[in-house]
Amino acid sequence: MPQEHDQPPRFLTEPTALIAEVVLAIEPELSPAVVAEAIASTAKMKSRHRKLAEALSRDPELLTSGRPEGPVAIQKLVRALQAVGATRVVLPRCAHCGKQHRLPNLDGDQRICAYCQMKQAAAANPCVICGRTAYAASHDRLGQPRCALHPDTGNQDPVDVVCDHTAAVDPGLARDEVAAAVRAICQMPAQQRQLALALEVNLRLLTGEGAHGPHKLILLIEDLLARGARNIVLPACPFCGTDRKLRHGLDGQRACRACYEKFRLLPCSRCGRTKPVATRTVDDQPLCHPCTRADPVNHAPAADVPRTSFAATVTSDSADDASGHRQPSARTAAGPGPATSPRARRPAARRVPTSCGRPRRAPAAATNGR
Repeated sequence: MPQEHDQPPRFLTEPTALIAEVVLAIEPELSPAVVAEAIASTAKMKSRHRKLAEALSRDPELLTSGRPEGPVAIQKLVRALQAVGATRVVLPRCAHCGKQHRLPNLDGDQRICAYCQMKQAAAANPCVICGRTAYAASHDRLGQPRCALHPDTGNQDPVDVVCDHTAAVDPGLARDEVAAAVRAICQMPAQQRQLALALEVNLRLLTGEGAHGPHKLILLIEDLLARGARNIVLPACPFCGTDRKLRHGLDGQRACRACYEKFRLLPCSRCGRTKPVATRTVDDQPLCHPCTRADPVNHAPAADVPRTSFAATVTSDSADDASGHRQPSARTAAGPGPATSPRARRPAARRVPTSCGRPRRAPAAATNGR
């Protein structure tokens, strides 16, 4: 059943204003215009502004304590504020080394720098021979790490392994063609090892059971068929049995998009219809795509257009969606309600009075809205 939603929190409806209030309370010497520019340079996506506003509404001291917590936009905002003369904000320090480096990674709830993340990854993947936690110089055929002192000298090139198994199934394919296809699809050595190991375990992956293999195997089969393979078989979807592209993973197998979407269907918390989940509310309730676009929380005034539109990215004085144009979900000129125009900058495809006074189809609108 659809649920009635209460008044949304302010960090959803006015994230930029909320961030500005917190910053101005800490740095009263800065002008609101300068703070607005700094906030706009911190993130372009509206969702990131909301995460930043939520974190600051709960703990404004994230800007002054130097604690390595909160979203990565905290340190971006601090750097932007310091560049315009802020003196009270403090950059967060790495939770491991304590240095004021960029902190793109997380260790639990604490942010850490890239170097500490690399050391942590090395400690979690010791050499399979000596147990050293140094950087893994190579990997064996099973993908286990090896240090520089213990390379796997008997390890065969995974590309050659794939070529050998392919030749056993379809000897008509040229070895150079297969090797070129493998290197084009699996550019990372780890991907090549995964593909070689999958074929060693089950060679029938090339003759119809490819849906049980990795995603790169499906791409390799498609490439080999385009190169003239005869004995290699492209698998059908194991869930519906149709011959479609298998680009999604589902229950350890490859699946077509239609079957994948079926498992993403949930009742929408607003309209009650069973549809794919587009996003979730603050209390983790699912929302479908139409309800997401119709939600006033996701609307903002579009620049140079007298209407309210669906906003995905923001600047200091406007709201844009991910592709750069304004996609309206509601209009303000004639009152609230769904807008039929696919773009806010482009009027409807019908004859309207243009600036010359004649009713014609208008491909675009001027700055005055006509």
